[in-house]
Amino acid sequence: MTHAKPRALAAVALTVAIVLAGSIAPAVGAAASLPGTTAVGSLDAVGSGGVAVNGSSTATADANVTVTIPAPSNGFGTLRLSNDGGTTWIERPWTTTVAWSLIDLAAGGVDADGQKTVSVEGGDGLGTWSPIGSASILLDRTGPSIGVPSFSDPDRVATYVDLDAVDEGVGLARTEISLDGVHWRTLAPNPFSFAVGPMVDLREGTIGGSWAPGAHEVYTRAIDKLGNITQSTSPATLTPTSMRMPGDPPATFEFPLPAVAGQPFTIKPVFDSGYTIPAGQFCQWRLIWGSANVRLEAGYDATYGEVMFAVSPVGGVCPPWTFTLPFTPPLEYTWSLTINSGLGVNEFWTTSLAGSFRAAPGSTTSRAITSSNLPLFYVTPDRDYVGLDGTVTYRLHAAGGATLPTTGVIWWSCFPAENDPPYPPSYQTDQRGGNVFVCPVKSTAPWTAFWSREKGDRIWRAGYDPVGDRSRPTVSSVRVAAAPGSSLTTSVTARISWTGRDRGSGLHHYTVQVSKNGGRWVSLTLPSRLSTVVTKRLMLGSTYRFRVRAKDRAGNLGAWTYSGTVKPTKYDDGTSAARWSPGWSRVPMAGAVGGYVRTTSVGGRAATFTLTGRAVGIVAPRGPNMGFAQISVDGVLKATIDLSAPSAAPSRVVWQANWSTKATHRIRIRTLGTLGHPGWAVDAFVVLR
Repeated sequence: MTHAKPRALAAVALTVAIVLAGSIAPAVGAAASLPGTTAVGSLDAVGSGGVAVNGSSTATADANVTVTIPAPSNGFGTLRLSNDGGTTWIERPWTTTVAWSLIDLAAGGVDADGQKTVSVEGGDGLGTWSPIGSASILLDRTGPSIGVPSFSDPDRVATYVDLDAVDEGVGLARTEISLDGVHWRTLAPNPFSFAVGPMVDLREGTIGGSWAPGAHEVYTRAIDKLGNITQSTSPATLTPTSMRMPGDPPATFEFPLPAVAGQPFTIKPVFDSGYTIPAGQFCQWRLIWGSANVRLEAGYDATYGEVMFAVSPVGGVCPPWTFTLPFTPPLEYTWSLTINSGLGVNEFWTTSLAGSFRAAPGSTTSRAITSSNLPLFYVTPDRDYVGLDGTVTYRLHAAGGATLPTTGVIWWSCFPAENDPPYPPSYQTDQRGGNVFVCPVKSTAPWTAFWSREKGDRIWRAGYDPVGDRSRPTVSSVRVAAAPGSSLTTSVTARISWTGRDRGSGLHHYTVQVSKNGGRWVSLTLPSRLSTVVTKRLMLGSTYRFRVRAKDRAGNLGAWTYSGTVKPTKYDDGTSAARWSPGWSRVPMAGAVGGYVRTTSVGGRAATFTLTGRAVGIVAPRGPNMGFAQISVDGVLKATIDLSAPSAAPSRVVWQANWSTKATHRIRIRTLGTLGHPGWAVDAFVVLR
């Protein structure tokens, strides 16, 4: 069997350990005492914990990663990172998260897949460096090697497929097959034992097959555990001698109408010339919407079901069947035609793969089947997601002239240890009769609630396949900043912000609490349950800490994420932390912090303010004579602020910046001397430290 070009990456075990440097090592020597500094001696005070890449992931398909680093203390604020074990370094201001490239040449990186190690050291700004830790991760951007597929019966419309694939990085996840290069399903390894596995039927419409005679193209691909894909260089071509298999009805099938959910669809059998259904036999049609393997592989949260009933032959053959396609989110369906002489006594039948097809959405997109020319039933739950040990109430609905039955029905739910019957009895809940079913959720395994009824020659089944959600939502770092537009008196308005994420059912609400001066936690009222910003007035001189957590729609509660402790402090224009270039004047102003403001009407005038904290705000008045100034932080231009206003306005926070950790920063204001509006003024600074 021939293969695509071999991968240069050597075989690596899937489990890749994160390497930590243990406890933080002391610095090489003591730092000399300098005026205005504190001798620190070592970096022993750096926060505990270790370095991690992408949250301690073992592998990544993207060279751009996030490195998390312990928070510093005692004013340490310099980092350096290396990709080559400490030979080549890049220095950064201290932050607990660093956007990093594993292949950055400037840090000794190499643009090749393989095990990558990021080393991190911390510095005190005086030339002393100490190891913090290191973390290793496998970089795997290469798809698996894939062979040329072979077929057990290439002359038949249905055949087994043999596809060789191997991945030397994180390992092979699965191989897939398609008949149009667009729609795919798992070929192997098949996680569901009742699914079709290594078989392909060229009539399999859900992956692009058809009943049209002639050449059919078969596409194959392999996917590794990081999602890297390798597709065969060209599709295989099969030209079966017949579009039927042994046991199929003596007919081919035509589909004169497009398959559109909510619209009529016709299946027209064209029987062989001279064939007549024997006396005493009848035609039995079956329609399934949302097939089991499609639902489970794709993880759809949806109703599904089937209807099966018998019709008498017309002119000795089965007549065409026209029906309204019920909506199902996968938009995938299975039909079959059986010719038999009694229930379960089959003469011919259409296999499920041959009778599969895909539909377009059309005008019907509701889970409720609101109209149909078929008498059918469907199921809806009272909630989309549920956590472990909860309950879901399912209700049965009728459409297309069907009436809700009161007898002869069975409900059951299964929580299988394996995805194939028979299910262990301890995982089943069986209820006979009724149109409402309360289902206890008692397993994390895939499960379903199902309803069934048989009456004469008709069978109805309906069910609901929920997407179980056991994952807890997360909240990113909580930031606290001076709120733009806030006044500065004995208090200041703070803006608390965060972001949340949930991989399952979606976020339901956030809870935000504040602790003042180390006291009890008090909940804050949010503008809405999913707001990610809230404001609170903070008293100067008091300390505050905030925490946020999220709850998802399945009831899973996330962990608290905490802000740093902040203490609002104001500095008027006369503070020694500020430096003013020539051209600024100190003038009295009613209502100003300290009673004075600094003002200038000359372009190019500069002011600097040095702070140690987590956030800073500039407080300034606005007025008709005011114009523009540029704001830089640590030498990097951050904003251009316009103080112009139709009339004089009192001092407010006009600009703010915040950081995830407490550190020292230098704020620089440079006036632009705008034509017609040359003025700029500074009343005060507010620092959350």
